[in-house]
Amino acid sequence: MTTFFAARRLVAFGAAAMGLFIASADVSAAGYTLTLLPPLTGSSATATAINNAGQVVGYSTYAAGSTNMQAVTWNGTAITALDTLGGNYSIATAINNIGQIAGWATEPGAGAYSAVVWNGTQVTTLAPPKSGSFAYGINDAGQVAGTIGTRATVWSNGTTVTFGDTKHGSVARAINNAGQVGGQLAYGLLTGVYQATVWNGTTPTDLYSGGMHADSAVYAINNAGVMVGQVPVASIYTYRPAVWIGGREVLLQALPNGYIAGAYAINNLNQVVGASNGSGNGLDHAVTWRGLTVIDLNSFLDADTVAAGWVLITAYGINDSGQIVGSAFNTVTKLGQGFLLTPTGQ
Repeated sequence: MTTFFAARRLVAFGAAAMGLFIASADVSAAGYTLTLLPPLTGSSATATAINNAGQVVGYSTYAAGSTNMQAVTWNGTAITALDTLGGNYSIATAINNIGQIAGWATEPGAGAYSAVVWNGTQVTTLAPPKSGSFAYGINDAGQVAGTIGTRATVWSNGTTVTFGDTKHGSVARAINNAGQVGGQLAYGLLTGVYQATVWNGTTPTDLYSGGMHADSAVYAINNAGVMVGQVPVASIYTYRPAVWIGGREVLLQALPNGYIAGAYAINNLNQVVGASNGSGNGLDHAVTWRGLTVIDLNSFLDADTVAAGWVLITAYGINDSGQIVGSAFNTVTKLGQGFLLTPTGQ
């Protein structure tokens, strides 16, 4: 997709779709209170999602320098490890408003990943052993979106529904309370290029019309069906965050000089968060948007936090109160922690 084509799409979709999005999305905090979410002992952590009760989930390494991960949850700053399947790797990716958590975990000795849900800390598998399955999203009815092998999958009340066929790969990354599923579907046979897609039932709709240019994706969908994600522009090396509203694509800004940016979460007020490079310090920066305009979340940090070396690098989740969670990195200690930003005023 060329730069001209991207600009033309913005103009064509500006009057109605962008107006609705901007009116809803321009609800911004005057400031934020930062809470750094501790890891398990001696390790690093990342926060991936937050629900409307303020419960936060994510993962933590077992020890400094380790690549083994364990799914965790935070209540305030108190961290709790979630049960595993006996393997050395688990990640919590999503939490609904009744506290059910979705993610994946490894099985002992198998080296295979299994999609799971946690009720409290107790883990339950969604797919057969060694199925190579992953869970990425969960709605308030407990329906889970993910994959089995190379096929998009929804688990619902004990039933499993897969989308597409084995020749065309697909990934279900998010599900809203209406059962709409956002994700990716391979463009053409065996191309290895995935396009942003929404499923109503099992019927897919391709959201990105730029052809086999490069991967595009839907990462989140709210209850009104507004989706956010990432699309390529100009070249396969340049990605912009995107919003789809009413089936129409709206491109959001990256940071100045940023050439890779993505929108990773949206709440029911159409507030969007994600990440962008172009910060000037070699690190991605966590961002939000006011309308189409990108805002660096690091601009809300106080001088002492910045002097201590903290950089907010990616925002992965936002709830309807505007609380934001994600990953922070310390340039002094070279370790990471989850972060929680709580708005101090609207």
